[in-house]
Amino acid sequence: KEAIASPRQGLEVFDTDLDGKCLYDGTKWVRLSQESTPSVAVGAGAGTGATVSVVGNDIEGVITLTGGTGATASATVFTLTFFDSYTTAPHGVIISESNQKALLMPIGRKPGYDTVSTTTFTVINAAANGIINAEVYIYAYRVIQ
Repeated sequence: KEAIASPRQGLEVFDTDLDGKCLYDGTKWVRLSQESTPSVAVGAGAGTGATVSVVGNDIEGVITLTGGTGATASATVFTLTFFDSYTTAPHGVIISESNQKALLMPIGRKPGYDTVSTTTFTVINAAANGIINAEVYIYAYRVIQ
């Protein structure tokens, strides 16, 4: 794709190095899809014994968290590590609640997007009583490039 002289805005190509589609936005190439699943790790913000899993790709997907005991306030709930690192860090991540337990959590207790880098994004716990033991919380994510 880098060898294409004067690509037109909207041009889509399949990049075999990234194993995904890319779009030329008029100034740069933007990755649109990634077939491989990123990894996700649980943190102290989710509590002892918490579990987390991910279904999706480096652009978007769903994270399922089962809370543990003694969740720590202002601590990492989970960190998603991209399958392929980005050349430059994405602009951000949209996290949205996708089940009743996540939707009904009071605003001041909801975990939220914290940081994003070329390799990861992190969600932190707003309050110690935000994540409840054995409750299942489902979140959709979308990386903004």
